[in-house]
Amino acid sequence: MSRKPWSISTTVRNPARLRDFVLVLAEMEGTPFDANAQCEFQIRLIKNRLYRPTLIPEKYRAYFEDPDAEIPYAVAKDVFLSQNYEDPAMRGRQSANPLNKLGFAIAVQKLGPVRITKAGRMLIDQPEKVSDLLFASLLKLQYPNPLSQRDFTARQGFNIVPFLGCLALLQKLKELEISHLNKDEFCLFVPALIDASQIEEYTRRILTFRQSSPQQKAHLSLEWVQEFYGETTITKNSKKFKNLYEYGDNAMRYFRFTRYLLVVSDPLRGDWQINIEPSRSTEVELLLSSFGSTPRHFSSVSEYMEYLGDPDQPPLPWKQINELKQVAISLQTELLTLMPDSSESRDLLEVNLNLLSKDEIERLIERMRTEIRRRTQQAQRYHLRLSVERLEDHAKAITQLSRRKGVQPEEFEQLLYQVLVALDDEVWIQPNYPTDDYGNPISHAPGGKADIECLYSNFAMIVEVTLDTGNFQWVREGQPVMRHLREFEERAKSDAVYCLFIAPRIHDDTYSQFWFAVKYEYKGTRQKILPLNASQFRVVIETLRSWIEKHQKMDHRLLQRLIDDSLAVDHINGYHEWRRHIQQTLDQWAAEVRNQ
Repeated sequence: MSRKPWSISTTVRNPARLRDFVLVLAEMEGTPFDANAQCEFQIRLIKNRLYRPTLIPEKYRAYFEDPDAEIPYAVAKDVFLSQNYEDPAMRGRQSANPLNKLGFAIAVQKLGPVRITKAGRMLIDQPEKVSDLLFASLLKLQYPNPLSQRDFTARQGFNIVPFLGCLALLQKLKELEISHLNKDEFCLFVPALIDASQIEEYTRRILTFRQSSPQQKAHLSLEWVQEFYGETTITKNSKKFKNLYEYGDNAMRYFRFTRYLLVVSDPLRGDWQINIEPSRSTEVELLLSSFGSTPRHFSSVSEYMEYLGDPDQPPLPWKQINELKQVAISLQTELLTLMPDSSESRDLLEVNLNLLSKDEIERLIERMRTEIRRRTQQAQRYHLRLSVERLEDHAKAITQLSRRKGVQPEEFEQLLYQVLVALDDEVWIQPNYPTDDYGNPISHAPGGKADIECLYSNFAMIVEVTLDTGNFQWVREGQPVMRHLREFEERAKSDAVYCLFIAPRIHDDTYSQFWFAVKYEYKGTRQKILPLNASQFRVVIETLRSWIEKHQKMDHRLLQRLIDDSLAVDHINGYHEWRRHIQQTLDQWAAEVRNQ
């Protein structure tokens, strides 16, 4: 029998969006999830801008081009029907699938009316707990399970809790002093780990793969995929080969969102490394010793779904005081490595755990995690500032990253943040993407917030970045950027408040949108928005780098001068002329700064 890999969800690729899907499904709670309800759910996703169909009839495009316009249900329905899907209801089932699979809702026709579970309700009411809730869900997602009676069955060889299986594999490799899996290793082997009894075998395969030459790896990867599927006709361009990478990359995004796995990206190479989060190594050991990575038995679908939807299940092994002390001791050790000669935070290191209650130890653990995060990110900023030559690498990365397929928004956001930190002349800089304990983004900045916020002595600024270069760049970015800037203007304690908008390419319609806000007004007053494409921003970085090398220090007023001169538009007519003016201003500014 041909095998297949497990997968979590390719419908909702960003776990941060799960809550939005639950909110929409909650509007239908109590409705039987039959074919009509399945279509209705997909229509509601369109109405709430959580799904954009490929074909938008001309008469409805205005609704989708104005992000502030409310899309009537009747319009969303007509758009949905105009797609002429062969099985329209299937679209709604696919969209509900990750919510069922992770236990946030029960939307299965044979199980009666739609119901939001306790975990789903908590996700709605306490969105800040999304990582904890996803962690609890992934501890329970198993194959086989009663919900998937045709796919991922025991007969097909499945006997795994994928998240725990991944942790067990990484733990086994750690014992062999292998600290991580890279992208190829993770995608080739982790989604194909369908039986917990295979962990030892997969460890050996990974060792062989890692010790091989690049040419051997190319041969071994294809040979492995053919063996796994049981099909010798598979090529590297085949869908089944690519599926392993798609499922693996998606699983990585869900796994890292729990903050139990550390993912470090190398955007230039299109690679990443994944490992057990060092500050959670004790918890991982306790998890594996308590649960293993094999599935539990459930007598019915209802029993399994109730278990999935209970955020208090399974009881975590460190909820007992002795295990909590083990976690606290491991964090003290981690913290000590970050501040070996420091007298700061001695209260965290020298506290007598035997004198603390369970609740007090839990609070101490949270304080230590916060301190580890602060110190790690502080060290990262320090090293960035010490390395002016890295600005050249960052400048190249800006243009290279913008051209490469498969780059994630958070990678681009992090790169821009690192550039601004390396320039080193700010009062503070704050990226708004959520991070792990080591400052690495686990998702892109959420909607409703600027990507990066900055304060300098002479001005305040937000930085908005996008990889979108299509015709609808202005729709997805224009209004939100102007709204974020207006909100920041109201909060910033500065008379000069700017926005840098960075994209691989700036679409004409985006120039037009920003031009109106710059030349005339946005909600009553002008705004200061400078759109730069990736190549232009590279010139900015290289110019400022040359200044730093000559003067040993950045001067943020140089950047302010570029923005002010680019936004001097009283004598300019039309956004086409403004676009040329920006380029001319940049060229002149770069030449002057290099000669100063």
